[in-house]
Amino acid sequence: MSRVLVLDDEENNVAALRRLLRAETDLEIEGFTSAAEALRRADEVAFDVVLADYRMPEMDGTQFLEQFRYRQPDAYRIIVSAHSDVEMLRKAINQAQIHRFIQKPWDGFLLVEAVMRGAERAVLTQEVARLQKQTTQQAGTIKYLIGLLAMVAEKYPDALPADWQAAMPPDNK
Repeated sequence: MSRVLVLDDEENNVAALRRLLRAETDLEIEGFTSAAEALRRADEVAFDVVLADYRMPEMDGTQFLEQFRYRQPDAYRIIVSAHSDVEMLRKAINQAQIHRFIQKPWDGFLLVEAVMRGAERAVLTQEVARLQKQTTQQAGTIKYLIGLLAMVAEKYPDALPADWQAAMPPDNK
């Protein structure tokens, strides 16, 4: 199950976002009204998607998402704001490397779609990491087995065909 962090300095917005996401998805959602608390939680638990309001008293959403990105670079970052000036968007894209911007008042369908896209991306990212690890392990096993074959060929020259190394992948010879 994917985990979502919701941050907004207004408790009503956090509650509304949690209700919307719980009603439409099977995601695990944690809500915060304090950026510092949310960052502390991010140090403890991995999140797949993070939604942050832009205008908050403690730090703005861009600053929060930038700090969050250092902690969890693979999390899908969404900024939600009633304000959409060019400078704010530039900072959000360049500094926090957000994936989506959602205008307040939000359209529930678009917001849920953005969060679900982030959750799907997280599943794919985890699968890629798993496959890369598996590939690395298999490459190590192949290298080890080729070494064993070389030892057998050296000790027992007639045990393997004379051209056994020709069948090996080029980077493992």
